[in-house]
Amino acid sequence: MVLVCGVYVVFPGSPAFGAGEQFFSNHPAPKSVNEISQPWEADVQEIERIKSRKKADSVYKIWEQEGMVGRFPDWLAHQHLDFKARTYYFWQDNRADTKSEAWALGNWLDYDTGWLFDRVALGVSLYTSKKLVGPENRDGTELLLPGQKSFAVLGEAYGRLQIAPGHDISLFRQIYELPYLNRNDSRMAPFTFEGYSLQGHWETLPAFPGGKYRVGYVPQIKVQESNRFVNMAKAAGVEGPNRGLWMGGGQLRPTKDLNIGAINYYVPDTLNILYGEGNAMFRPTREVEVSAHLQFTHQSSVGDDLLTGSDFDTLQVAGELAGSYDNVILRVALSTTSRDEEIRSPYGAAPTPLNIMIKDFGRAGEDAWLVGLSYNFEYFGLEGLSGFVNYGQGYGARGLPNEEEFDITLDYQFKSGALHHWWLRVRNGFVNEMNGGNSINNFRIILNYDLPII
Repeated sequence: MVLVCGVYVVFPGSPAFGAGEQFFSNHPAPKSVNEISQPWEADVQEIERIKSRKKADSVYKIWEQEGMVGRFPDWLAHQHLDFKARTYYFWQDNRADTKSEAWALGNWLDYDTGWLFDRVALGVSLYTSKKLVGPENRDGTELLLPGQKSFAVLGEAYGRLQIAPGHDISLFRQIYELPYLNRNDSRMAPFTFEGYSLQGHWETLPAFPGGKYRVGYVPQIKVQESNRFVNMAKAAGVEGPNRGLWMGGGQLRPTKDLNIGAINYYVPDTLNILYGEGNAMFRPTREVEVSAHLQFTHQSSVGDDLLTGSDFDTLQVAGELAGSYDNVILRVALSTTSRDEEIRSPYGAAPTPLNIMIKDFGRAGEDAWLVGLSYNFEYFGLEGLSGFVNYGQGYGARGLPNEEEFDITLDYQFKSGALHHWWLRVRNGFVNEMNGGNSINNFRIILNYDLPII
C-alpha cells in the first residue's frame, strides 16, 4: 500500500523509454535513450506537424528560393501531401494447432493545408489494404478485414482551430498519441478516432520549464483491421449501448530532465482508466545516458458494469531503468498486476514497458520482468541498420500458465540512392507456456515507403 500511495502522489504523465511497442512499432532502434519520444511528446508533435514544414523539398522552400514568397497566400506554400506505401507479410503458428497468414499491400495518402491565416488547418488521410495472399482458413492477422477481405477507409478528416499560440481545438476524425489512446501502428492501418478536443502546451510556466494538457470527447474509434468507426463501448467489448469516451489530462516538467503527469479516460457504464507516470533522465558522463521510468494504471468498471456484468477494480504498477552508451541501449523492466482483473487496452497500445511484440504481461495476478537490448550499427559503417531483442517472462497469473516471450527485430532504412525513403523491417517473436505448455511463433516482414510529394 505504501508503494501505491507513493505512485499516486509522486507521478503520472508521459511514457519515456517505457513506451514499449507504442514507440517501437513506429520507429527503428534509436542510438540513445534520449531519442525515444514519449507519448505525450508525440501527441504534441502530431499537433505541431501541421504548423511548420521544414523539409528541404517543401513548396515553401522552393518558393523561397525562387523569390515567390509573398506573391500568393502563405497557406498555399505550407500545404502538405504525403504518399506512404506498405507491404506486410504476417505468419503465426497459434496455440490451437491453427495458423494465421496474410500478405497485404496498401497505401496511405495524407493531405493537410497547413495553417490557413494562422488560425485554421484542414486535413484528410485515406488508408487502403489490398489482399495479396490470404487463405480463408488462416484468418486473424489483422492486416485485412475479417474473412481476409481488402478494405479502404477515410481514416482522418479533421479540422483544427488555433485559439491562441500553442493552443487549439481539433475536430472529427484524427489520430491521438496518448497512453492507452493511440494509433498502435503495427499492422496495415492505424487506430484512428472521431474526437473533439482542446489541447495545448506552454514553453514556460511559473516554477516549471513547460507543460501540456488535453481535454475532450471521443465518441468513435476505427481499429486496425476495420473500415468502420464504432462507439467506444463496442470497441471495448460491449454490445448494444452507444457510449463515448471523455478524457482529461496534463503534464508538468519540473526540470528539463524530469516530467510528471496524469490522464483519465471515462466511458460511461463501461470502463474508467486512470494512468500516471513519472520519467527522469540522468547523464553520469558525456557518453552515458540513463532513464528511469515509473507508471501506474488503475482500471475499474463504472455505472451499469456493462463490460463484465459485475464490478471490478484492478491496477498495475510498472517500472523501467534504461541506459545507453555508444549506440547500445540496455533496459530492464518489472511490472505487477492485481488479481481482480486483467489490464485492458482496447483503444491502442498499452504504454507499459512490458508490452512487447506479442504479449503485454498484464494478466490478472501476473508479475513480469523484461530485459531488452538494442544496437545501431552506424559505428561499423552500416548506416541505417539497427536492431533490438527483448526477453520477457510473466508468472503467477490467476488460473493461467507462466509464459515467456523472446523477440528479435532487424531494421534497415535506406539513406540514399534509388531506394531512399524505404524502410525494411523483419521481426520474429516466440511465446512459450513454460513447463511444457503450448507455444506461439510469429514472423513478420514489413516494407515501408514514405514519399513527401509537396
